[in-house]
Amino acid sequence: MKKNPIKVKKTLSDPLKIVSNYATNQLDETKIYDTNASNLVKVYENALGNIVLPSCREIGDIKGCVNSTEDAHSRAVNSYINQGLLRPEYSYDYVNWFESIDEADIAYNKANYTVNDSLFYLYNGQYFNAFNATDREKLKTLLVPGYRYDPIKGLNPSSSENEVGNFLKPFRYARTHFADYFKNNFKEYFMSNAYQQPDIVEDKVNQNNLLNFTREFEFTIQSNKSEADRNQWFDITNYVGEDIVEFDTSNSNNVKIKIKSNVGKDFNINLFEKEFKDKSNWESEMVTGRCILTTSDKRRKHHFTFKSNDEEWFKITLDTTNDSGDGCPEGYHDTTPLNTKIDVGGLSNSNFNFSWNDNNKLLGLFKKTYGLENEFSSNDILEHMRAESIKNNNSGYGDANFYKDLTLKQNIANMSAFNKNSIFEFVWQRFAEKITSINHKDAPVTDDWLYGEQTGSDGQDYAYSYVESNLNFSGQLLKESAGLKDSDELPYSYNKINFTTNLKKWKNDFYALSYENNSGIPMQRMYYVNDNEDITKYSDNFGNNVSSSHNQAVQIAQDRENKVLIKRYKMYDINGKEIVIDESDLQKAIKKLKEQISLENILIHKNELSNMVDQKTSRSNLITSKESYVYYFNGLNNREMYFGDYSSAREIFENQISLITGISEKMVSSYVYSFVYEGKEYTYNYTNEDNIDDLVNKIKKDLNRD
Repeated sequence: MKKNPIKVKKTLSDPLKIVSNYATNQLDETKIYDTNASNLVKVYENALGNIVLPSCREIGDIKGCVNSTEDAHSRAVNSYINQGLLRPEYSYDYVNWFESIDEADIAYNKANYTVNDSLFYLYNGQYFNAFNATDREKLKTLLVPGYRYDPIKGLNPSSSENEVGNFLKPFRYARTHFADYFKNNFKEYFMSNAYQQPDIVEDKVNQNNLLNFTREFEFTIQSNKSEADRNQWFDITNYVGEDIVEFDTSNSNNVKIKIKSNVGKDFNINLFEKEFKDKSNWESEMVTGRCILTTSDKRRKHHFTFKSNDEEWFKITLDTTNDSGDGCPEGYHDTTPLNTKIDVGGLSNSNFNFSWNDNNKLLGLFKKTYGLENEFSSNDILEHMRAESIKNNNSGYGDANFYKDLTLKQNIANMSAFNKNSIFEFVWQRFAEKITSINHKDAPVTDDWLYGEQTGSDGQDYAYSYVESNLNFSGQLLKESAGLKDSDELPYSYNKINFTTNLKKWKNDFYALSYENNSGIPMQRMYYVNDNEDITKYSDNFGNNVSSSHNQAVQIAQDRENKVLIKRYKMYDINGKEIVIDESDLQKAIKKLKEQISLENILIHKNELSNMVDQKTSRSNLITSKESYVYYFNGLNNREMYFGDYSSAREIFENQISLITGISEKMVSSYVYSFVYEGKEYTYNYTNEDNIDDLVNKIKKDLNRD
């Protein structure tokens, strides 16, 4: 695993769509498409949600193309138009429409056309009655769909900007860019609160960070005594570092030392290991005494003392002793520091721990609202960081060994920018999936509709919000209508336009849109002709019965006496949306309808095209998607095995090692025989007593003693 056998590849395939083994998350390697733009072709979605493939005339002789004289766009548009679904409608007043001429005649004979007035918004060449619910919904479909954030429930209004960033006040953005805008705000908040320099109070960390980080490294010290000293072990007699060091002496053959968080300091485990293993840094002292007071026998005990360069935080003294107390068993031998074995376990996720500070209000509220309390475990963070470091190294951006950085940086504020950003992206990936879901109770993000002047670097910040305009209007209306009943008439001025109607209509039916400095949606008091005086029931988007002057409205009412029959066509699309074509000729209506249908092309990989059947694949089943990463290694027979995430790849790789390749361990003892003869030192190595005779012959030969 140290050789990092797991690699990463960038692909346009959606990993979730190409899983071949759901138990292991292994992917179908034949469906992993490259990211070369020249290998992409355009397709379209038809009215049934299926994919319309390109004609061979469009893309050339590529497998999967369709033999057709029409291109894919035309065939897709035609699927939305069915002459059988087009229905004629008839009217004598452009407002009340009927499916038959007889129905239109009956309504006309009963009608008593009068002139009334209301407030109308003028937008996109159409008229929208400000008191009509149908017009309100139609107008909203013409605005820019967006999302609005309101301060999350439970947030303390007195919180500082450092604590909550931009989340103490509302903001809105176009739906297509809202997640990016939210992410930028969230990242600014996260980075400011997760990686602060910790406050040190009496050598204790004041945990005011959003994210806390601790480490723990384990050393094992073995006495490595000879067989004659098998009864000896280490005792800990003195050490410094009570808050950061734990000892385990349950095994008489060794001492385990766990170095925990070094308060307020960066601690380089690699340098410490080197220093700890350097026997010259250990001071040895022999202590002698009588075994039994009535005898002259001596007992000997070794003190081994190690202290780091910064001995204020770590110093340890170990003793060698034996299991007979003050007795002096025969065969006792001294142990020196040179015989001591020091072992450091390999780095793993267990050496590091990330924990969240629930006292940090904002993230805690987000986690609770969206059910994310258990989504940010330390192990998951570390696995994500490992995968990101592999992707970074694979992309040629240089070394991003996250373990190396974590071993060097105890203080989270000093962590590398790569690791800091990697942790943020881990949190955001889980958060982004939930943030625009409005199905959660107390969700702070809701639907909105935007309009007016476009601002911001990407032009997606609009001057006005439908929700905000109506909130402002409701607040102002509440002040103006104090003491009035719903049935009372209320003269009210909105956008400098005066109008009078009862309070109930102002409260329940009127919808407010802003207009200022030629930005927004203008409103005008207008006169209309209808046989119903209830202003909430009138809708005439094309303005055939609407006029800005009372006299012109009277003229329209008189014209209606001429009884001229009007015809148009109407249909409902696949989603049930009504489409009105203001044409009396069927073919012209069809042509106009085609012009209204706007389809976006979809890019798919040509390898996916070759496996598709025309109009049989749903768009939701397309494999080609945005760029993503997959992880792979070379398995048996050098076959590349692909996985959707790093953890799955590593788990299967480890299983391959243990189950297929196998790991064997062999203990080999090596012996050294040395002596001095006639002033010259001779040294020989052997590993097996069976070859001692050979060794003896070798020595005789060297000494000319044959």
